[in-house]
Amino acid sequence: MVKANKQGTDWEKEILRNAAIQEYNVGATGGSETGRYALSLNYFKQDGILKNTSFNRYSLRSNTEFLFKKKIRFGENLEVSYTENKGYYSNNGTASSSNNQDGNPIGNGFRIPSIIPVYDIMGNFAATRAAGLGPATNPVAQLYRTKDNAVNTFRTFGNAYVEVDILKDLVAKSSIGVDFTNANRTSYTLLDLEEAEIESNNSLTNAYAYDVNWTWSNTLNYTKTFGTSHKLNVLAGTEAIKGSGKDFSATRTAFYSEDPKYMYLSAGSAGINNTGSGYQWSLFSIFGKVNYALKDRYLLEATVRRDGSSRFGANNRYGTFPAFSAGWRLSEESFMKSLTWIDDLKIRGGWGQTGNQEIGNYNGFSTYRSTLNQSSYAIDGSNSSVQAGFDTQAFGNQDAKWETTTQTNVGLDATFLKGMFGLNLDLYNRTTSDMLYQVSLPATQGVATIPFVNVGEMNNKGVDLALDFNNKALDGQLTYSIGANISAYKNNVVKLNNSATAVLLGPTIRSYTWTRSVAGMPLYSFYGLQIDGIYQNQAEVDAGPTYPGYAAVGKYKYHDTDGNGVITDADRKFLGNPHPDFTYGINLNLGYKGFDLSAFFQGVKGNKIINMVKRWTDFNNQAGNRSLHMLNDSWTPENPNASLPILDANDSRSQQPSSYFVEDGSYFRMKNLTIGYTLPAKALAKIKLTSARIYVQGQNLFTITKYSGIDPEVTSVGSTPGTTVLGLDQGNYPRSKMYQVGINFGF
Repeated sequence: MVKANKQGTDWEKEILRNAAIQEYNVGATGGSETGRYALSLNYFKQDGILKNTSFNRYSLRSNTEFLFKKKIRFGENLEVSYTENKGYYSNNGTASSSNNQDGNPIGNGFRIPSIIPVYDIMGNFAATRAAGLGPATNPVAQLYRTKDNAVNTFRTFGNAYVEVDILKDLVAKSSIGVDFTNANRTSYTLLDLEEAEIESNNSLTNAYAYDVNWTWSNTLNYTKTFGTSHKLNVLAGTEAIKGSGKDFSATRTAFYSEDPKYMYLSAGSAGINNTGSGYQWSLFSIFGKVNYALKDRYLLEATVRRDGSSRFGANNRYGTFPAFSAGWRLSEESFMKSLTWIDDLKIRGGWGQTGNQEIGNYNGFSTYRSTLNQSSYAIDGSNSSVQAGFDTQAFGNQDAKWETTTQTNVGLDATFLKGMFGLNLDLYNRTTSDMLYQVSLPATQGVATIPFVNVGEMNNKGVDLALDFNNKALDGQLTYSIGANISAYKNNVVKLNNSATAVLLGPTIRSYTWTRSVAGMPLYSFYGLQIDGIYQNQAEVDAGPTYPGYAAVGKYKYHDTDGNGVITDADRKFLGNPHPDFTYGINLNLGYKGFDLSAFFQGVKGNKIINMVKRWTDFNNQAGNRSLHMLNDSWTPENPNASLPILDANDSRSQQPSSYFVEDGSYFRMKNLTIGYTLPAKALAKIKLTSARIYVQGQNLFTITKYSGIDPEVTSVGSTPGTTVLGLDQGNYPRSKMYQVGINFGF
């Protein structure tokens, strides 16, 4: 039996907690004329701010270099780590895969009504099957039932190299690197009998995956100084990269016990399901670079790469990407010597191209699969046996080619008054052509994965400005500095194809498409109906555009964009975009004797966010929790200035994409504050320490924003261009406010 919680359950308080973080580092360095080394051990433990979640990491880092016969150097850089990721966010292997969706504990915390308690009268988890109150999941139960879910990952990455001085000015280097990851995932699904949408059975999934990437690079580097004025550096090389991996998972259901001690695959009596897959890809590059300096005053650089990727078909496998840059150090010119307040002044400019091949491993080929549940068939007409067959797994595109970004930039670097002032300015124009995008295909094509195709051109024009001020006082005992930076860019889709009316739609989320990209607008622009207010009386309804089945007193007055007197999908318009007008940061540093203070502030201005959480709490979107905002700010004759329409249990149209969901995402946040004290050397000598520093640190200490959601620093939804929505909040995992105390010792 579930008794109503008349005081209301604070679900945010029930699922969030203050969580501890610990980190320990031990290191040693040393060396001689023939070799040097650096070793370090690290242990990091972090409890998640969501209950029953945690992350542990153990790591070892080693760097060595040795000299043999004065002309041969060899060494290695290696890191080995083991991580344990436990709880709900280990379900899909990474936190990012589920940290912004309405079905995670954050999203369910918004959706479950506060009248439902955490536990029923018997101490079991509570929920309800009552109409109008479900089917949101109890997020406390969700976190508890996934507490034993885990992903344990072993990773080692690094490289070993050898350098040989062939001639005085010519050095050959060969390096072999590896990045190996081995991950084991355990995922439990336990019965949730209190829910409206219960699990049909308990289950266990064990999954294993390994990924290995090899990189072999070889270079020749020629460095020569001619006289006192000319410096030349020429680098030529090749690089070969190969990646491969395999994974498999096994699932069984119907376990007699839900104690993890007894939940092993062999104990599951039904639902036997095994899957496995693998991949390979490779990249081969030839590159060269030339640097030339005349009197350290005139600087030139030219590079070129030719890259070939297995991810493209034979038609367009290779791409060539050149780049050029030049700099002029004006401060070295004779006519500048009289300006003694200028320490260094350099102007620079450049042009270059880079390529993108992130389209999956087999985009250039149609691939097929043989699976029991999708490509097997009882060809003899029986229901007792099936014959293995094949079906299309993914459609290939032989004609896809490298996405190319071409950038032109000019810049200025300067320092003044013996380093007191610093300035860095960059202006750039970046055009991405042959953009790779997954364009939806007609349903008649089938259900296979759609390929990436080259769809058009996008442009970003921007400016980056950084200013620094450094000074001392009190005979050098007090040091202080302030740095500020600001970045702004203008994003614009130049074209998608030869049609000026071409449209790229974003993914469908809960039956609606919220973004679209068209020529002349920023990528991933928000799209929907503009709300002009709420109809106050029948006369306004009669005078406004018709909207069959909707327009009425107390309902939204949607803008008639096309002016035809009828509200249809054609009246949707662009409502903003996730691209900010500018971003900025401020760094403060202060030192006095042994004390030090540093602070970093971050800000974003002008971006928009779709607050999808309001669709669950402010409208009749399925059943579940409703906000006080819906209760107090829905239209009535006594509340004509409300922001929400009249309450109507049958209203399904007010929740369609509209300007109501689009909010200002601007914010100003203190990202980091550190206060430390370094003990005097004389005091340390008595206890045989070379250095000692204690500090306290805080992160995300405050945020100033008008955004009504839990955190304006919203992550993206989706991971590929065809599935990505930027700036959409479905229940975003918030940034933690963190406090840390640390001690550093040197022996």
